[in-house]
Amino acid sequence: MPDREAEKTVWEVAVTVHREVAELVLLRLWEESPSGFEERTKGDHVTYVLYFDADHGPPSAFTVRLEQRLEAFEPDIQVCCRPVRDWIEVSKSHFKPLEIGTLRIVPPWERSGRPDELVIAPGMAFGTGMHESTRLALRLAMAACDEATPSSVIDVGCGTGILALAALKMGALRAVACDIDSAAIKAAEENAKANGLLDRLTLKVCDLAEMTGEPAYPMVIANMTIDLLGRFFQQLTALTEPGGILILSGLYHSQLTRIVSAFPSPHWSTVKRYHEGCWEAISLRREGATACRE
Repeated sequence: MPDREAEKTVWEVAVTVHREVAELVLLRLWEESPSGFEERTKGDHVTYVLYFDADHGPPSAFTVRLEQRLEAFEPDIQVCCRPVRDWIEVSKSHFKPLEIGTLRIVPPWERSGRPDELVIAPGMAFGTGMHESTRLALRLAMAACDEATPSSVIDVGCGTGILALAALKMGALRAVACDIDSAAIKAAEENAKANGLLDRLTLKVCDLAEMTGEPAYPMVIANMTIDLLGRFFQQLTALTEPGGILILSGLYHSQLTRIVSAFPSPHWSTVKRYHEGCWEAISLRREGATACRE
C-alpha cells in the first residue's frame, strides 16, 4: 500500500459565484493566478478552482486577499487539501475530448493514438482548451498557419503549453514556451513529452518584462489579461518580426477597442477577430515580410 503520509498533495481554492458576475470574477482571478485555475458550471453558479503546491503550505495570505478583492461579488470560497491522485480522479469528470478545427485535444486518459490528437494533462497550469480564451487563440493560430506556416512560434505566458504545442502540430518547425511560473513550465514539458514534441520545443521560466536579446518570431501568441498586454506592448512588438502575426487573447468584449488602439495603423493591421461568449481575440500583422517554412 502507498505511504499516505508521503503522498503528494495539492491545495484547492474553490470560488463559487452567481453566473451573472462570473466573467467579472474570472478577470480578477486571472490577475491573481494567470496560470492556475479551472472552471466548473452547475445551474446558476460557476465555480473557479485554483491549485497550489502543498509543499509551500496553505495559501492563507492568497485566500485573504481573494476575499477582499471579490467581496462585492459575494463569493463562497472553500479551501481544502487533497491527494494528487484524488484530484486526478475529480479531473476526469470535467475534462473530455475537445475538437477545435483540425485538432482533437484530449486528456491522457482519453488518448487513442489518432494523428490529430493533442494530449494535454489538466494540472496547476492554465490552458486545456476548456476556456474560451484558449479556444479563440487556437482558432486564430490555426487560421494563420493555414495561410502561411510559420518557421517558429513563441507562446508568452504558456501555461500548459497548449498553444505552442498546437502550433508544432500544425507544422511550425520550432516553438518557444515561456512563463513566469515554474509549475507552468513543468506542465508544458510533460505535455510536450506526451506528444513527442519536446525536441522541437524550448522552455523558459522568465518574466516578459526582463526578456532581452530574444530574436523576433513570425508568430507570437499571448493569452493574458489586457493589463498585461498593455504593459508589455514594447516587448510583444519586439518579439514580432516585421510581417509576423501577433495573436492576442484573454480580452473581454469591451476591451477590444482599447487593445486595437494600443497597436495602431500603419504599424499594425488587423488580420482576424473571433469572439465566443463575452471573450474576444484578435490577430494582428506587423508590417513587413515574414519568414515562412520552406
